[in-house]
Formats: sequence, C-alpha cells, structure tokens
Amino acid sequence: MLIFLRYRFWILNVSFWILYYVTQTTTSPVFLGFPPFFRFILCLSFIVFIVLITSSYRFVYKKYGFDKKSFRFTIFQCFISLVAMLMIDVILRFFVNPFFLKNFETPTSSFNYASKLSIIASQNPNSEEAIFLNQLLANGQVIKLYAIAIWLILYNFYNYYKQLKATEIEKLKAQNKLKDAELINLRQQLNPHFLFNSLNS
Repeated sequence: MLIFLRYRFWILNVSFWILYYVTQTTTSPVFLGFPPFFRFILCLSFIVFIVLITSSYRFVYKKYGFDKKSFRFTIFQCFISLVAMLMIDVILRFFVNPFFLKNFETPTSSFNYASKLSIIASQNPNSEEAIFLNQLLANGQVIKLYAIAIWLILYNFYNYYKQLKATEIEKLKAQNKLKDAELINLRQQLNPHFLFNSLNS
C-alpha cells in the first residue's frame, strides 16, 4: 500500500494508457489490419510516447505550481494542454511512423479487410475505400482526444482538490494555534487574579 501511494502517479498513468491501447489494438479496424507482433510493437511504442508526454506535463505542472492556481486557470490550462499534447503526439507519430512502416513490413497473407482498404486507398486516394479509411483514422484521433481529455481532467482536478484539502488543513491548524494562544493568554490573565483572591482569603 505504501509503495502504491508513493508511486501512484506512475502506476495509474501507465495502467490507464495500457488499458487504452490494448483496447484499441483489439477493437480498432486500423490496428487489426496488422499481424499480432506488429500490433504489439505499435502498442508498446504508443504507450512509451504517451507516458513520456504525460510525465513531461506532470513535471511542468509541478515546477510552475499549476495546482496552486485558481479554478478558472485550471480549466483554461486543461484546454491548452489538451491541444499541446495532441500536437506533440501527432509530431511524434509523423517522425516515428515511417520508421515502423519501413522496418516492419507486413506479409500480404495476413492482411484483413482494413489492410486491403489501405492498399486500395493508396492506389486511388479519391475512392470510397480511401474516404472510409480516412474516417476510421479520424475516429481513432477523436477517441484519442477523448482519452487525453479524460486523463487531463482526472489529473488536474485531482491535484486541484488535493490542494484545496491541504489549504483547509493549514487553515484549521492556524485556527487551532490561534485558539491555543488565546487560551494561554486567558490563563496568564487569570493567574494573577487567582493569586490575589487566595491572598485576600
């Protein structure tokens, strides 16, 4: 339990993206167009990329104290971060995808319907198959957008809530210290009177 609390960001972050990409590789028609080993390599590389992106975001978040900002700022930076993370993901894919396509050639015997679509689409970009394949790719990006948005919302608002709780605890501690100081002050005021009354009696 202590290990989980200490490394909860890494455990939850990696688990979230593993679940997302495993779901994609087993259900997405585009992913299913590749053999199992190629799908595994793609899935692993995408997980590494997105974990690098999210951990970099966390570093910036902690360094500049975004959790100490207002609620309005949290919503604004959530939106900006979503756009930035998607752009970084697209740029990374632009550089890395050619490497995979060059070094992992899929045998035609293992192609399924999605792979045949990609061949027809590459031969005729204006065909119905090309339009359908582009729609599948666009749907994949929309799902990715939702996944990153969910991650950002969970991370930002969890930290915002944690900061609110920490502020409340500090406020209660300050109130307790103030009450303690008032009690000590009252005792100091009562002590001379008690001594005076004792002497009188």
